Amino acid sequence: CHWLERCGFTNVRVVDEAATILDEQRSTEWMTYQSLADFLDPNDHTRTIEGYPAPRRAVIIANKPE
Repeated sequence: CHWLERCGFTNVRVVDEAATILDEQRSTEWMTYQSLADFLDPNDHTRTIEGYPAPRRAVIIANKPE
């Protein structure tokens, strides 16, 4: 939000925020490389294998500068 405000956007707001789930970020026949599951702690999906918080996604709405 801060970056958008610094760029002149107004009325910046987060309308949704949630943990990224394994079904969203998975390997498919088109993308056969590593996926989110490969980088999460297998015993605690709220953490990465390095111990950092797992990724989250957010939807942000803002009004463009005039």
